[in-house]
Amino acid sequence: LSMATMSSSRACPFSCTFCFHTSGTTYRQRSVGNFFKEIEFLVDTYGVNTIDLCDELFSVDRSRMRAFAERAKRLNLKWTCLMRVYPMLDLELLRYLKECGLIFMNFGLESTSDAILKSMQKKITSEQIKKALQVAHEARVNFGGNFLFGDPEETVGTAMETVQWWASHPELNTNLGIGTRIITYPGTDVYTRAVAKGLIHNEVKFLEEGCPVINIAPRMDEGDYKYLLFKLYLYKRSPRYVALGSCVASKVTG
Repeated sequence: LSMATMSSSRACPFSCTFCFHTSGTTYRQRSVGNFFKEIEFLVDTYGVNTIDLCDELFSVDRSRMRAFAERAKRLNLKWTCLMRVYPMLDLELLRYLKECGLIFMNFGLESTSDAILKSMQKKITSEQIKKALQVAHEARVNFGGNFLFGDPEETVGTAMETVQWWASHPELNTNLGIGTRIITYPGTDVYTRAVAKGLIHNEVKFLEEGCPVINIAPRMDEGDYKYLLFKLYLYKRSPRYVALGSCVASKVTG
């Protein structure tokens, strides 16, 4: 295995309230031809056979995805990417991407509560999330997904929607930890609101401390988070979750 970490685009065309775009706010993509000139150099010079795409978002364009995959297949490359939940991610497309070397993709899911997804300005729905993950599972593509807690509109009820859905689908291999709480990074919408509400008193000190997690959900307190941790612990110990979760790898890669 000889892997290169590369970027074929910068930033993201979406504006989720918690997301800090390290490469700017204007989404721009390299052409597939330009990108693969660099890849071909790495293949010929260093024997690279796997590409780890570090793009915030792999693509918003189905035709670009297919063109990228086709070029990767010609070079017999394996590759990974970060993906958004899209209606266009149908069974046919995902099977084609896998056929062309896709070995893993990761989704930013955040929540399965429509109220929270709306508050986060994710511009996706819980049904779209569930469908995308089921299709990826059916296509036998290795994938993962992450959830976040602590949006300003979060309650124990909305958080439990996500926890219970996650617990009922261990075969989908999504990651959930109540410790995964929103961090109010400077430049994000949630940071601006936290400063305005006086939740961050000293912005310089906040940066010096490494942007510690603060509670920006007024209808939740630390006791609520401990309750969710306890529920998560119980779900993870349930026989059904353990039994199904233990066979994810054999189902997906078999």
